[in-house]
Amino acid sequence: AGSIYDYNHTFNIYDFSAAKISKIFEDRDSNIWLGCYYRGVLMLSKELTQFNFWNFKKESNKITGAVISICKDYQGFVWTCVDNEGVYKFDTQGKIITNFTQLKKVKVLFEDSQKSLWVGTSHGVGKMDKNTGLINYIPTITNKQIKFLAEDKKFNLYISVLGDGFYRLNLKSGKINLPRITQSERHQ
Repeated sequence: AGSIYDYNHTFNIYDFSAAKISKIFEDRDSNIWLGCYYRGVLMLSKELTQFNFWNFKKESNKITGAVISICKDYQGFVWTCVDNEGVYKFDTQGKIITNFTQLKKVKVLFEDSQKSLWVGTSHGVGKMDKNTGLINYIPTITNKQIKFLAEDKKFNLYISVLGDGFYRLNLKSGKINLPRITQSERHQ
């Protein structure tokens, strides 16, 4: 973390020289997932085995937008947000399991340590029901554009809000606050 590497890796199935990467995500297993602008998803495995490129055009001719968020859940399913097209759930082979095309405004996906799937939109942040696609928004963080979600080891969900800093939601207590970081905390 915090380092930049020159990753010299070749794939017979994908030409990186023409790639436009719209999202990068590192999963729990240290694999790197790339959302390729208008093309699909590519995983750079930490293992020597190569991953096959998931070409959205082969899977569904309806997916034409950019991948803007990627999340791998505890069951191994890969969730993606496609700009203005919704949220898609893929199996380990890249086949669409579920798609929630009504969720066109979702911009961020994140699964917390409690196995809840969180979504960030231009309307706020909330938990998404993985079966129905319904979102239970947090009432105190509405009408705010969510940019990023992350969790620390103390079960705090950090919610980055465009133009408003970030909020901290404790997943155990449900308490939300706008934290003020002290100088000593910055160096921990």
